[in-house]
Amino acid sequence: MSLSVARSSFTVFSAISNLNLSREVVQQLGAAGYGCEIRSSFESLREEIENHPPHILVMEVNDPHFFSSQENCRERIEEIKQSCPTVKIIFLAQADQLNQITDLIEMGAFDGLGYPLQYAGQLVKMVDHAAASLEQSERKFDVTLYQVWLKEIEACQTQNAAIRLFLREGARFLNCGEGLYFRYRALHQTLILGEAFGARKEDFEGIGLDLAALEPGFLPSQLKTPHRLFSLQEFVKKGLGRNQAVILPLIFEDQNLGVFIFPAKKGQAFAADEHESACLQICLKALQRQFEVVSLNDRFQRLTVFDETSEALTSEVMTARMREEVVRARRILKPVAALVVKIDGFSDLSLALTSEVSRLFLKSFCQILQNNSRLNDLVGRWGHDRFLIGLPHTSCRGALIKAERLRRIIESADFSALLGSSQKLTASFGVSEYPSHAHDERDLIAAAEKALIEVERRGRNRVGVAEVSMRFSPDFLVN
Repeated sequence: MSLSVARSSFTVFSAISNLNLSREVVQQLGAAGYGCEIRSSFESLREEIENHPPHILVMEVNDPHFFSSQENCRERIEEIKQSCPTVKIIFLAQADQLNQITDLIEMGAFDGLGYPLQYAGQLVKMVDHAAASLEQSERKFDVTLYQVWLKEIEACQTQNAAIRLFLREGARFLNCGEGLYFRYRALHQTLILGEAFGARKEDFEGIGLDLAALEPGFLPSQLKTPHRLFSLQEFVKKGLGRNQAVILPLIFEDQNLGVFIFPAKKGQAFAADEHESACLQICLKALQRQFEVVSLNDRFQRLTVFDETSEALTSEVMTARMREEVVRARRILKPVAALVVKIDGFSDLSLALTSEVSRLFLKSFCQILQNNSRLNDLVGRWGHDRFLIGLPHTSCRGALIKAERLRRIIESADFSALLGSSQKLTASFGVSEYPSHAHDERDLIAAAEKALIEVERRGRNRVGVAEVSMRFSPDFLVN
């Protein structure tokens, strides 16, 4: 891995009491781009390691200002490694001291080098090797951290929350400090910023990439390898001002949902195959699994609220919501009405339809009811061929007008594309109202159903209203 642009991100201490040798070390490494500092005693080195630990430490074998004996050398190497476990220690040794390098490596040193140096770049090459091992160790897969992160992502209730956690983990693993997620809009073939970590989202607000315009002959399948897209490479260089980035696709159920971008820090360099990193791929798989869990939970929640066929509210939810409306009506002294709608002849009609056509028909019928209702009106499935409509703050008279309007709309609607016939579809309605016909939601719905039975007895495609018993006493009077 070339570190020519990343050397400035590493700090090297020359902990050598021989100032001439120390200046030579600093001169060579500084010229190569490393940030170097001189420490001439163990006391000054100890203080700096505690407060500002270096990445790499260059020392001299048997330096009297740092080690009084071999045993003392072992103790001080252990002290340094305890204070800064990741530091890489390189020892310089004269020709007659080279045999000690092996012992020092066993004590915890990274490597050793003889001096005078054989050629000018020898020390730089050794320090590059230490820096490369640091880069790899910083990015290595930590099972413990992964288990912690996995528990966090498994607790996510939404896809956006899971995406934010992946951005955080990717930025940590790559040590780049930030990550961006762009959502893919298939209709317009564009990427729009969705989430940002480590960067202010408002700085990128509204930023998008028109792939259809920027990538001649663009195909959605190209988003499976987004790092190859010229437009994304240009965005990293010109839009983010970075030399490179790790770019990963988010694919769920064979659909391209978006793209993750982890831009390198200033002066940082990623390995050429960093996008294939095992850690990020494992984390990406975990993210996709959580997407599946969230999707299943959303579907389950939706099925408990909405009828899968018609997409109206389920009968259980409808009963509970009608109960709430009656309680509210009793409290504020405002009426609430119920309409039971039956599709005339649907039982015979459905026998000639496939399950898919029947589903599409019920969905279309429900949409007519929903599109011609107020925002606070309730529309629910109430059986094989029936729907229930709840009308808050609506009197019996208002409900009758509403029912008649819906009856005429349904009568004039064209369902021939689904039913394959020019025969007009009709519907019958039963109407009731709280408090004029009932004391609670069960009696309210039952009264509307009785009115519907009477309508069917008289000949369908009509609107009927519930009858009031002479002994019935309403909870309050409706003006």
